[in-house]
Amino acid sequence: MAGTRFTKTELQELHNLAITYKEKQYTGYHECISLYRNKPSDYYDNIMQNCGGIMEPYIKDNNGDPHSPINGKINGLFFGTKHFHGEPPCTSPFGSRRLTIPAYQLLYATRHNMYFADFYCFNRGRSSHYVTIVVTTPGTMADRFCQQKLIEIRPSNNPFIFGERWSKSVKVSCAFWVEIFFTNDIDIKQDWAELLVCRTRGQGTSSSNGFRKNMLCAQCNLHPLTTLVDMFAEMLHLHCK
Repeated sequence: MAGTRFTKTELQELHNLAITYKEKQYTGYHECISLYRNKPSDYYDNIMQNCGGIMEPYIKDNNGDPHSPINGKINGLFFGTKHFHGEPPCTSPFGSRRLTIPAYQLLYATRHNMYFADFYCFNRGRSSHYVTIVVTTPGTMADRFCQQKLIEIRPSNNPFIFGERWSKSVKVSCAFWVEIFFTNDIDIKQDWAELLVCRTRGQGTSSSNGFRKNMLCAQCNLHPLTTLVDMFAEMLHLHCK
């Protein structure tokens, strides 16, 4: 790699790996009724009490591939899309309060652009794989950055997540945990936004700087490392850049 960030050509290759992975899973799509975002209670209390109900994007951490062009470069808010039997997961490692927003309302009620940004896992061979999709408003600073650095995908026709205007529904690939990185402010006082209580698992909060992808996985790395020694050497190289 030319540096610590993927070039657009390299990101296209990662996108192609994601497509290959999806094709091998022989899975279809499930309906995504709502996007959801789990955080500790004090996160949402602060938004409602001190920010007028406006949830503002903040800088992307280093979760996922360390070479992803969006790490530390653009602001956004992560939302989950995965549903089981028509419902989001019943527990979350990220917090006990869950904001839910109708998926079609947030992604397709107004015009947005979508970009592929990352494909990763955390545990070689047995782990679920994740895809990060950045959603922007056309013409914004975030959108201009994504046009230069990321792979644009059609919101109504792509392998990961797409909307159907005739049914006002959103379909998500069953092969991945598709994450939405939404780059706009969101007014959570709106009638269509709902805050729920959710059971937590693990530490019950997100890591301060995210979790690094598994660099040994041959399915989601352009140049998978072969040993833990190689992985630690790569981590040291990135730290010293």
